[in-house]
Amino acid sequence: MKPSDNKGIFNSPHAHIANSFNVYQQRPPPADHPNAITCGQCDGLTWRMTDRCIHCNFDIAADAQEQQRLERLEQLRFDQQRLKGKLLPLLILMLACAIGIALAAFLAPQSPFIYWAVIGIMLVLAAFIKPLADQMESTRNQIRALQ
Repeated sequence: MKPSDNKGIFNSPHAHIANSFNVYQQRPPPADHPNAITCGQCDGLTWRMTDRCIHCNFDIAADAQEQQRLERLEQLRFDQQRLKGKLLPLLILMLACAIGIALAAFLAPQSPFIYWAVIGIMLVLAAFIKPLADQMESTRNQIRALQ
């Protein structure tokens, strides 16, 4: 069966009735109705499950998706700042360990224990930094995708 053979409502003899349906002819919901929402453009009451406002034909569904996108973007930026706050102290500790290795080489050149101890501390810190850096990269990619 070809798509042109489909005799749906818009191909029927009564198509002029179906095509003449206008969203402006709907009645607004009562103010206390649980499915009543306020249009973001005209501030008129319209039904919750409609795609467009019955007063001004504003695309309510697209506006809701945009609001969700902006909220998600704000949450991702907050998460990114939180991760930066966790990462900075670890990087400062790694820098302190590197300075400790330099001082150990200068003050006790014959003691390998100090080298291994400081290197071990740096490796433990690096084990904490890697997952945080991966989370920051993931958050950064999600922010780029939403913008």
